[in-house]
Amino acid sequence: MRGLCFFFLSILTQVSSETFSDVIGIIGHNITLPCRYDAQANGVLSFCWGQGQLPMSKCSNTILSYSRAAVDFRQSSRYQLLGRVTDGDISLTILNAQQSDAGVYGCRVEIPGWFNDLKVNMRLVMEEAPVEQPVTQDWTLITGGRHETSVLETEEDDDPTPTVTGNEEKFKELLEVENIARIGAIFFCSIIIILVFIFRKESEPAGTLQHLNTPAAENIYESVPMPNLLLCLLLGCVSTEGIIATVGSDVTLICNYDAQYYGRLSSCWGRGAIPNSGCANEVIKSDGTAVTSRLSERYLLLGNLGEGDVSLTIRQVEEGDSGQYGCRVEIPGWFNDHKHEVTLTVVAARPNPVRVETREVKERTITVRWTPAFDGGSPITSYKIDLKNKQASWDTAVRTVVSNPELTQVTLVDLRPAKTYNLRVFVVNSVGMSEASNVLTVTTKEAAPEGPPLDMQLEALTSRSIKVTWKPPRPELRNGVLRSYSISYREYDPTGKQFKRWQHQSVTATRELESFTLTNLKPSTKYGVLVQAKTNAGPGPASSAPLCSTLDEVHTTTTVATIVSSSTADTMRRHDTTSVTAAHTTSMVESVTAATVWDQSTSITSVPPDPPVVELKEVRDNTISLFWTPGFEGDSPITGFYLEYKAVNASWDYTKTVVDFSPNQTEATIIEINPSTYNIRMFAKNSLGTSKPSNVLTITSGEAGHQRGSQVTTVSTDTHAAASVEESHNGHLAAIVVPVVLVVLIVATITAWQLRRIKHKQGSLSVDDQWSTTLQRL
Repeated sequence: MRGLCFFFLSILTQVSSETFSDVIGIIGHNITLPCRYDAQANGVLSFCWGQGQLPMSKCSNTILSYSRAAVDFRQSSRYQLLGRVTDGDISLTILNAQQSDAGVYGCRVEIPGWFNDLKVNMRLVMEEAPVEQPVTQDWTLITGGRHETSVLETEEDDDPTPTVTGNEEKFKELLEVENIARIGAIFFCSIIIILVFIFRKESEPAGTLQHLNTPAAENIYESVPMPNLLLCLLLGCVSTEGIIATVGSDVTLICNYDAQYYGRLSSCWGRGAIPNSGCANEVIKSDGTAVTSRLSERYLLLGNLGEGDVSLTIRQVEEGDSGQYGCRVEIPGWFNDHKHEVTLTVVAARPNPVRVETREVKERTITVRWTPAFDGGSPITSYKIDLKNKQASWDTAVRTVVSNPELTQVTLVDLRPAKTYNLRVFVVNSVGMSEASNVLTVTTKEAAPEGPPLDMQLEALTSRSIKVTWKPPRPELRNGVLRSYSISYREYDPTGKQFKRWQHQSVTATRELESFTLTNLKPSTKYGVLVQAKTNAGPGPASSAPLCSTLDEVHTTTTVATIVSSSTADTMRRHDTTSVTAAHTTSMVESVTAATVWDQSTSITSVPPDPPVVELKEVRDNTISLFWTPGFEGDSPITGFYLEYKAVNASWDYTKTVVDFSPNQTEATIIEINPSTYNIRMFAKNSLGTSKPSNVLTITSGEAGHQRGSQVTTVSTDTHAAASVEESHNGHLAAIVVPVVLVVLIVATITAWQLRRIKHKQGSLSVDDQWSTTLQRL
């Protein structure tokens, strides 16, 4: 009877709602005593912290109290609430804890209703070994949807007198509460339940009964103290647990029963607390052999129903799936149903990494693209792109943040030719940044050298040879592997003050100091020489030196010199005649060819596409977003677009970057690695040719926040194209005029010569006539 009275007393004095634990702290450090409650279900409640075990109401030796959404009492500034009180975290932090802070602390949360207060007792130990705690057995009880935790402490002692004395004191305290009527009602109900339990125990077959989802509570009828067992049978035992899952994953909520003992039983899952019967907001139901109904195809019972595994699997959970779920197994008999509750918390996760692939690689540009990955349950906000030299570490990488979440392709420009880069991409959402994507290793194509050969020198060796020496261009300006050098030289005519035709030699690049000897030159003649370095992409700028003259030729005798001079003069005359004839012939051939090409060009009637109109969408840091509107496609569909990109102070003929785009693409994002001011223009192309250049955009990158219209946009006057056309027209005109002038000169020369011959003949005839007349007179 005393044990039964202690059971009644534990209900009335709320011993069942207390928990007790140890916390070990270090002197001089901050110590946090944990205490939480479900603020989402109950709202923000009043609570208090005190020193000493919690009494029947309030807190003993209150050190901090909280009500009306604010702290209304604090014994010392060392007691702080550093958690989110609005989320139910009311843990107490003691700043700079000392040995004197050791002792028992109690946390009480005032939950509306009878015997609902949450009470947590804990012992703070400073720099001492943890005190061995008494054996405790925890049970979670449910009363009308209200959860309480019962902790019954039993101490092994040969002398039972202290326990009896404690029970008598509690019984006296119970009488002072004047709850005798309540005790009587519970007493008679308990008698009835005991009789039912005894009758069932005797009628059941021999065997060991096990709890249906709580492995720690095996052999429930033998190991659980009678008062707790009676209350469990009266009010219904419910096991609880919490699970945290990330958006997009599959989660399984565990629920099992002993199908080997009970056979196949009906079960159900619902959302919310488990009611007195059935499942609230039912999501799935089974008759023990198969699923009879389900709210959505996402709710599955993948376990073996024949073995009692009725665990609920939810496919690709969302944040809206968060909440409380209840599993009920309908076991025949009164108060026998197995009930298990699970609190599921679904949180957004970081995005999955993307897989990056190379789309196009050129001398100074790299275009990459990727397929959007799972966003982790939170929308993607930006991408982060890292680029570095292959030999460098990622700490030196240039990081570019692209704020367009719909972007799947980007072009990086202003790179160095023939360089190897590493590139990776990160995806960002409100939760955080994804893992790095796969790392691309890309080597840009070679380009023509940007620098000329260095230290070029000319030295006359003989009257017919000149030695040329030079060094390769600077390494950072070579833009690839140097394959050869092109040596161009020509003779300078001081009389006409002009150069003659270029002659060319090619030398394989082999070492750091190159040399080559030009032979078969003329004595005492000045020559101009140029040297260009070449890669597979072409030659670079030329290096030049002052004119160099061959040595004078030494003559042995005057006679020989005269003969040589005469011979040389004759040779020169023949050479000049030959040169004139060759020039005439070449000019005639070029004239005919040029005229033919001109006739062909005037006969073409096909129309190339019109240039597109380019507009600036946004400039953010070193990221440039463009879009363009295609023009008239001409006589053939447009097959693509390409973009030219150069520094603002450079010519379009040099240091330009070309990026190709498909015919269906009308916008692009460019990442400028070296922010500066640039000119951008575009061309459209089809099978018949290329359009004229579009309008030119002058854009300054590296300045955040520029929107469309903030940059200078200029309409191209197409000066380069006009110059090319004018040059072409001049070339055609020269090809026609020069041969005509030569023909006229030749005809005039021949006519003058013929007239001179006729005049000479007439003079000879007149002299003969005079001699004949004189002889006749004689």
